[in-house]
Amino acid sequence: MKNFSFNENNEQNRLEDIILKRKKKIAKQQIIFSCILFLLFFTIVGYIVKKSLYTTFDGYVYVSEKNVRFTNDIFMKEIYVNVGDFVEPGDTLFSYVNFKTLEEQGNLNSEPRVVTMYRDMEVQARLAQQELAVYRAKIKELEKQIAQETDNIRFGINDNSYKLTLERELVENKERLNAQTNKVDILMQKTRELKELVDVLCYKSGGYFTLYDLSNLKEKNNSLVMYYRATDSSFVTDIDLPERSIVLRGERICTLQLSDLFAANMYVAAYIPSEDKGKVEEGVIADIIFNDDLVLEAVLVLSGTVVEEIPTAMRSRFSDQITSVIGVFHLLPNQKIPFWAITNNLQVKIRINNFSERRISISQKGTWFNTPPYRAKNQ
Repeated sequence: MKNFSFNENNEQNRLEDIILKRKKKIAKQQIIFSCILFLLFFTIVGYIVKKSLYTTFDGYVYVSEKNVRFTNDIFMKEIYVNVGDFVEPGDTLFSYVNFKTLEEQGNLNSEPRVVTMYRDMEVQARLAQQELAVYRAKIKELEKQIAQETDNIRFGINDNSYKLTLERELVENKERLNAQTNKVDILMQKTRELKELVDVLCYKSGGYFTLYDLSNLKEKNNSLVMYYRATDSSFVTDIDLPERSIVLRGERICTLQLSDLFAANMYVAAYIPSEDKGKVEEGVIADIIFNDDLVLEAVLVLSGTVVEEIPTAMRSRFSDQITSVIGVFHLLPNQKIPFWAITNNLQVKIRINNFSERRISISQKGTWFNTPPYRAKNQ
């Protein structure tokens, strides 16, 4: 049997170590709990202070975009810009061919006037050239007769009177030949000019142009090929169709974003709940928060005329309200705004200082009306 020995001092020390470790653990837990409690307390206090100082609404940026469309079917020939390019007024965006012009040319009963004039002028030039041959033949015959009459006069067969008549006719025919030659030159010159116009018109007699013909049309000095040019300074934000394609009537070709914010009708629309409508009125200054680095100032110019459904992502989980009054904010002048912020439907935050006295006088301010009196219907 083994000897058993009990050391009372060692057991006491071990028990004290265990109690000390538990106290440290409890103290650590208390410190963590206290920190969490203080953090939660300060968060709640900060939230309450923020809610009392500021009224915040969700909203979005509205800016008009220019969608390029045509009222007729066209053939898109070549595009000269890319997405992201900045264009000035007069810059060419693309070239195209209007199918209405091709349809008119394909109808033989509606032949272009310049083509008709060219054909008439060509016929007149050919007839005038034939008359030249007649005059030359007459002149040659008169010269032969004059030579024969000269021999008759030499041998005393005839007198000089008939020779003088022939010489007079020869002179007249030579003058007519010169005049006819000038006429032919003029007709040929006019024919060549009309031919150039017909070539520019690209008139195709007896049928329609194929897509291959349209794709290979020369753009220089060609009346069929037309050009669409920018009317305002803007950015190309989208191109919907490729080159050498058919564009149907009303189909969007490209989208332009105007650089002039006033012309683009830019404003910020805010979802203002009915219970918060009394906190804001026309003329109040608000901060438009795009992100942490971009905050702009705007003034409320109108509210209450439009009601929209609040997007699902913007609805509060603690409220059953699905519609809201729309407030319109206009950005104050002389502020710098990047291009990315000029984007339609860009989500932003609108923050109003409840204790701020800054106001701008708005003509629509004070929209209060009297309810109509009760009027009984006639029996």
